[in-house]
Amino acid sequence: MINENKVLSDLKDLLGKEFTLPELATSYNYEFDEFAQFFFELDDIKKIDFSLTKNGGIRLIHVLGQGAKEEQIETEKYSFPKDVNLYRLIIYSLSLDQQLRIEFDKCMVDDSFVERFKNMSKNELKSFLKSRAQFFEAENKAELEKIQKEKNDLLRLEKNKKKSSKLTDEEKNLVAEAQKKHQVGKKAVKVKTEIDIEQERINRLEVERQRNYLKYGISETNKEQYLRLQKKQQLKEEAKIEEKKHTFKLRIESRKEFVGNYSEGEVLHGIITKVLHFGCFVDIGQSDGFINTSKLSDSDKKKFSKKLTRGTRIKCEIVNIDYVKKNIDLVPTTKNLTKSAKHHNKNTTTSNNKLKKSTAIDKEVIKQKKEKERVDTVIDSILEAGGSDALKFFIRFIGKNIKENGNEWSISVPKNKKNTIRLNNNGLEGAYINDKGLMVVLLSPDGKSSADLKYLIDRHVPVKDRQGKYTKVPKAVPLFLTFSQTQGKKKLLYSGYCEFFKEAVLTGTNKWKNAHSEYAIKRLSKLSSLELVQPEYIK
Repeated sequence: MINENKVLSDLKDLLGKEFTLPELATSYNYEFDEFAQFFFELDDIKKIDFSLTKNGGIRLIHVLGQGAKEEQIETEKYSFPKDVNLYRLIIYSLSLDQQLRIEFDKCMVDDSFVERFKNMSKNELKSFLKSRAQFFEAENKAELEKIQKEKNDLLRLEKNKKKSSKLTDEEKNLVAEAQKKHQVGKKAVKVKTEIDIEQERINRLEVERQRNYLKYGISETNKEQYLRLQKKQQLKEEAKIEEKKHTFKLRIESRKEFVGNYSEGEVLHGIITKVLHFGCFVDIGQSDGFINTSKLSDSDKKKFSKKLTRGTRIKCEIVNIDYVKKNIDLVPTTKNLTKSAKHHNKNTTTSNNKLKKSTAIDKEVIKQKKEKERVDTVIDSILEAGGSDALKFFIRFIGKNIKENGNEWSISVPKNKKNTIRLNNNGLEGAYINDKGLMVVLLSPDGKSSADLKYLIDRHVPVKDRQGKYTKVPKAVPLFLTFSQTQGKKKLLYSGYCEFFKEAVLTGTNKWKNAHSEYAIKRLSKLSSLELVQPEYIK
């Protein structure tokens, strides 16, 4: 248990002085991770405020309202986002060898690596950096030599500085006289600084963007974040409303086939299922009718206005049946029920009891319908972009999984990636195709591998993705080619994918099984005239 009062009392003595958290945690015999979390929580609740220095140290600004002397603090010189996980990474990096530190600095430039490093243990991070250091050993050689040269130069300067003698009193007097004569001496001047309000606002917004980027992965101010989330919630609510409307429409259409069981003049009971500004829908058993309130007389509107609410049981009369459009027109009434209404009323109760079940079925039908529309749209867009040949080549990868990896592969059509079909191999993405081209995951070639494959990777894969893109298989490389660039290279790409496939099957289970699209397999099977079977877990 950390003694908060003791720590705060000691921190007052450290005001304005630079120190490191690991040293402070050790002095108290606390675990560093626990103490670091506690220290940042003190900042969150405004009991302390501090700035992080360039070297990963800490300089306190105030403790419990007691501030440090202004000249002791250099807050503007070293500004840094206060992120506890990022701070732990920086502290840990200071203990790394120079070769690993070079790779660490390279990766920290890429935001995707920063987020990945936060979720790694120290052993995983060190192992990952070692694999990168070995791969880029030749490239880093010049950088290491440069660093060593800079160290030697600093040592030599320090040595020469110690050897240099101080000025004598006589020499100091001569210098003072020369400065006075030529008016070049130092003169204390009180500088009046003016606060630039606009610049302060810009700086504050930039800090907000940095903090939100480190925390959420999006560079935006707090106000921009609020507006984005508000708009996202609004779109979500609108989507729910549209889905409800579509579900209700499907239900109405599916029950129109029973309109022939009714006749004009029947008086029966019904349950109001939906109210609009000009009328309401009524569940009358096997089918549905509509009461048009705009056609009711003023006296009827006043008489039945309280009953025309959703979920209310109401007595109504069938005044018209359109057998072509299969619509039933109703009016509220106080007449006695007809004999045939008893049969319909039994169906009304049954329909009401099964409403939840039918709604669930309707949702599943809508989900399947949307999936079919999405798959058809994606495949059609690929074909229209000239990807017919590449799509057939992509189907070869599926065939290999069917034969050799029956239970741990899947095909998905992600909603957040426009016009994309994705092939997942066990715990990794193996390939995808969209209306821009084809991506295939290969293994980075060694000295004995094909020179053609190495040339393709060097030309089309960014340097940051050539090693360590996939932590489970560090040598895996994502190679993206346009449809025209795949021409004449299919044999090379397929052999490279097969090498990756051997490693991928060792990475564990496929976490994307629930997103597998059975319809996509059926559509691709029909397109290629091949009999593609579903994964074993579907059966």
